[in-house]
Amino acid sequence: MKNSIVTRNVILSLVMIIVNFTIGSVIYFAVSYNTITSVYIPLVTQRYTTIIQQHYAKYHNVTTLADTILTNYRQFVGEAFKPPMVSDARGQVLYPADHTPTTINLSDYPYRATVYLGDGNFVYVVPSTSFLDYPPMDQYPQQFLLAFFSMTIIAIIFNVITMYFSTMRILRPLFTLTKLSMIPLASPQHFTTQLGSNTILEFAQLAHALDERDNEITRQIQLQRQLNADISHELRNPLNVINGYIEAMRDGDLPTTPNRLAIVHSEIQMLYKLVNDIRTLSLAEVNQLTLRRTKISLITLISDTYESLAPLCSEKNITFTYACRDHDALIEIDKMRLILALYNIVENAIRHTAINGTIAINATTSNTDVAIAISDNGTGIALDDIPHLFERFNRGSNPIGTGSGLGLAIVHAIVTAHHGTIAIHSTLAVGTTVTITLPVAPPNA
Repeated sequence: MKNSIVTRNVILSLVMIIVNFTIGSVIYFAVSYNTITSVYIPLVTQRYTTIIQQHYAKYHNVTTLADTILTNYRQFVGEAFKPPMVSDARGQVLYPADHTPTTINLSDYPYRATVYLGDGNFVYVVPSTSFLDYPPMDQYPQQFLLAFFSMTIIAIIFNVITMYFSTMRILRPLFTLTKLSMIPLASPQHFTTQLGSNTILEFAQLAHALDERDNEITRQIQLQRQLNADISHELRNPLNVINGYIEAMRDGDLPTTPNRLAIVHSEIQMLYKLVNDIRTLSLAEVNQLTLRRTKISLITLISDTYESLAPLCSEKNITFTYACRDHDALIEIDKMRLILALYNIVENAIRHTAINGTIAINATTSNTDVAIAISDNGTGIALDDIPHLFERFNRGSNPIGTGSGLGLAIVHAIVTAHHGTIAIHSTLAVGTTVTITLPVAPPNA
């Protein structure tokens, strides 16, 4: 499972906190112990060696040594050192004095110091090695503070170096993505594959997004190339017809007749329609398709569409009907563009419906929208073709007639511009139903 960069940073921060605490503790105790053993213990030993020797020179015994040590200890105002233990050669404790003689194992005290007395006798000074018996840190000598701050600086440098290499390791995928993204897009770079599977979650998501972008750009480039090829093909056919007739009539190979001029005019009209269709699609794609909206009744839209298309249905003896249950329903639309959309749908239905077939327009309403369904009992559409019907120049896997393949793309653009939706349901050899849904007109203010 990929780790999140946030999770990694949190874990890294926690680890660095633990490392810093551990290093600080080790530094503190190491330097403190070194200060005790190399500074304080010799100082205490020297101080109390002098006291013991002076006491013995004066009293020639050690029985009253405890009183002397306590008296001298109180003379040191602000004394931070706990007086050491004093024992004889056998390990019997002379200070601190107790009613019951106490004996210690001298081998347990490696920092004991021997104090030689004047007549050849000696005693041991056994200073404490406990941190609690010495000054707090703010009273430590300058050597200790210097050592402590030196070790702290070393720890900081260690942390900075560790964080640098850790950060560089975390950001390495980002550097890879940046380098790859600067390469001109000749083909998809496959960012996800080049980063590998063990990549931080956010970088993996970024790589996936870049792959999706590259794939989409590549797809758009291919679509643009296909579009150019399709436009060239669609323009070439009528131009060839026009050019052939004009050259033949110019050279005298064919006489100029009204019928031939009508053919040339028809091809020019086809070119004009093709150019207008392409322009309509281009404007729709950049959200600049102008709509001249007016409020009209739904029944008016349906009946006008019926009147304009009924003659085409009559030519194939197709039964063409319409029905609208709510004659009062109003919609706010660009009438000419929406009739064009309905015209394209019905024209497709006529092309794919056999002689003596049926085509019906049924309009229904609800509180928020109207639905216009155009149904036929024609050849139907293959299931695999339906998702691609609204693409430019797509004519399906079984085209009939000489359509340009722009009709449904224009329908989709016009309906979308009206904030509507379009759906197609079809069964091969049974028929097709195209349903347009549009919002009802808002009430008058």
